Parts: sequence; structure tokens; C-alpha cells
Amino acid sequence: MSRHALLLLLLCCATARGQGSDLCASATPISGTGSFAFDTSAATTDGAAIAGCTSSGQIHGDLWWSWFCTTTEPYSIETCSTAGFDTALAVYDGSCSGPLEACGDEGCGNGGARVVVDAFAGHTYLIRVGRPTAGAGGAGSLTIGLHPLPAIERSFTDPTSGHLYHQLAGSSWRDAERKAQQLGAHLATLGDQAEHDWLVAQFHLDQGQPIDLWIGLNDRDNEGMFTWSSAQSVSFTNWSPGQPDDGQGAGEDFVALRKDEALARWIDLADLPAAPHALPHGLVEFVSGAAQAFCFGDGLDPSHTTLCPCGNHGGTGRGCANSFVPQGARLAGGGAANPDTLTLYASGLPAGVTVVFVQQDAPGDSVLFDGVSCASGSWVRLATRGNVAGLAALPLAGDPALSVLGGVVPGSGARRYYSAHYRNAAPFCTPATANTTNALRVDW
Repeated sequence: MSRHALLLLLLCCATARGQGSDLCASATPISGTGSFAFDTSAATTDGAAIAGCTSSGQIHGDLWWSWFCTTTEPYSIETCSTAGFDTALAVYDGSCSGPLEACGDEGCGNGGARVVVDAFAGHTYLIRVGRPTAGAGGAGSLTIGLHPLPAIERSFTDPTSGHLYHQLAGSSWRDAERKAQQLGAHLATLGDQAEHDWLVAQFHLDQGQPIDLWIGLNDRDNEGMFTWSSAQSVSFTNWSPGQPDDGQGAGEDFVALRKDEALARWIDLADLPAAPHALPHGLVEFVSGAAQAFCFGDGLDPSHTTLCPCGNHGGTGRGCANSFVPQGARLAGGGAANPDTLTLYASGLPAGVTVVFVQQDAPGDSVLFDGVSCASGSWVRLATRGNVAGLAALPLAGDPALSVLGGVVPGSGARRYYSAHYRNAAPFCTPATANTTNALRVDW
């Protein structure tokens, strides 16, 4: 067979594979990501009714795919390129009668549907596409792709509790909680008025503008029964007057600190709310007493006496100022020491510069580059990383644990000191063209 004939055969087969089967029992096998053409014009209804999925409680004229997932990630599954008729889709785990993972008939604004599935590598899912009501179908594409999650924008550590908080880019509540879990945490659990007030002081304004902030409280499973995504008991609430109101019956299951109130009291919102509360920023909380921050370059920290080398004091809880970020860079830690779930987070870095995460085994107090170091002794270069938008973390997915990188044993009681050194190539107060963050102290 010629190469041309073989190519035509492969293209023909690939197109046929994408059509979907009218019967779930013979669902078309697909895997990974991609777009798969379909035409539901002649499809019959094979699947069972799904209460609450569509206005009719059924997906009519359905086609089926058996999708093998290759990586553990959130995936977006959608029919947004469909035009001229409404679609609905559902995703089941494992088999035609398996648990329903997701279902819907909206999400694209043009008759198409989109759902997000927290899929697991090695699992097979059944995907069902049809119409939300009886009527003629049509042609379109089923598209499967990795679902992007919101990035970390800035971070602060509460000096009272030692808890680390990340602010995420604006997103739905579910995507913010997905990102939190991907980081090994949950959206913030607020235990008292002092914690609420500290969070408002740090995060309510972003670049001078108030923002909505997702927290972990929700009643998605049982209307009116609010629970924390961290599974901690609810001992404190701070509702705005008239809240929660469930959107006056429209369905609002997720809680945010509201931007349109100076006290930022709480409001319940939809998962993906519309203006004026569109795209709140998630607040991720790491509960950790393991990594204690010290050696601040603010000129006030009593834990050391060495000052920034040319009066280039940074902000509270940060290292000395650099050429690009007058407040200086910050190193924070999240997770536990035993078992080791610790992650180091460096923020306030000049965008794009190289960062070196360092472990040492003794205290110190001396000028280092354009900053100050409060560690000495055996020096372990843990990893060199680039940074994105001034943020870098260690370990990342696929990296060994921090204790493995540093050669320490969780539970041993060994004390280690951590910092992040970074390039500061623009001329500043010394010829070093580098700077350092504050330090962390970890008792393993």
C-alpha cells in the first residue's frame, strides 16, 4: 500500500472513531486530549434519565465515547464548537452504569456545553453527548483538554499562627478549590474575627482595588448546611447583612469575602458568579507550624542585628529591597515536616530571574549580596529554578520531597535553615548583582 493510500485510510479511520456510538455498550474508544467530530442527527436515546442535568431530566439522541484518561488532572470536556442546536453532555466513571462525574447543558454561551472532570490516570470514563430536549440533532465536535487552574498571584504568612496564604487569580470557586488541593491544601478556613481581620488587611485590596476572595465555606452538598472544604467544624461566621440568601432561590452555594464592603463580610455566590462579583480570587491556606519565618530585612527584626547593606530595607516579613521590588522578596513555607509535605514559596522576585533554594545547618548573621543572611554552616544547593511573574516554588510536582533534597530525616529533630538567592542584574547597592529572601527555620 502506498503512503498516500495509508494516510487516507488512517484519516478515514480517525474520523470514524470520532463519531461516537449510538449505544453505550459499544462506545467509541478514545484517549488523551483532542477534538472528535460527531453528528447526532440519527442518534436514538440510549442512556437513562438524569434528574437535574437538563430541563427535561434527560439527554436525548445521545452518542457515546469510552475515554481512557492518561494523566491525573482536571479536564475540560465540551461541545462549544457545536452550532445551530443545543447540546448536553454527561461523564460517567468506569462504565455505562458507573457513578455520574459531571453533567450539564451550558458553559459555552452558544448552545454548547462544558463540564470539568477531576480525572485520574488509568481510569476509563464514558462520555455521553446529546440534546437537553427532544428534537433534531446535528454536527459538532467533542473536545477534551486539560483544564487550566488559577495561578498564585501573591502570598503572606500570618505571624501569629504561622499559616501561609496564597491569593489565586480570579476563577470559579471549584477551580480555586481544585488549585488548593493540587497544592496540597484547601481554600481558607476562618476560625475567628482576628483571622478574618488579618486576611482583610492583607488581601482585600490588590493594587489599590478591592477584590472578592473565595474561602472554603460552602453548602453545595446540603442547601443551608454550610461546611468547610477542609472538613473542619464551623465555629465562626461573619455574614454580611441579608446573607446568605442563596441568590433568592437562584442557587448560590459558595462563600466569598465581598469586595463591595469595607469590612469584607461574607456573601454566598454562584460557582462562577456574574458581575459585579465576577471571578473572585481564591484564598488558599497552608496550616503549618513547621516553617518559621525570620531574618526580615525591614530594619526592625530583633532576631538579628545586621542591617541591609545600603539602607535598602524591605517590607515587613521580607528580605532586603531589590532593584525591581522595593519591598524585597519573601520566602514562606507550607505543609508539615513529618510526614514531609513542606513546600518553599518565594515571591516578590524580579520577573524571570533564576532562583537558588538553599539549605544550611547553623544560624548566622551577615551581609550576603544586596541582602542579609541569617544562616551558615553546611551549604546544600537544593535546586535552581526560574520564576513566573515573580513566584517560584520547591518542590514542584515530580520533584523529590524537601527532606530528600536536603538529606534530612523527618521526625529526627534536626534543625535546618532555608533561603532563596536570586539574580538582581540591574546595578544596585553592591557589585554582587544578587539578593536573598528572608529565612525559614524548620525543625524536622
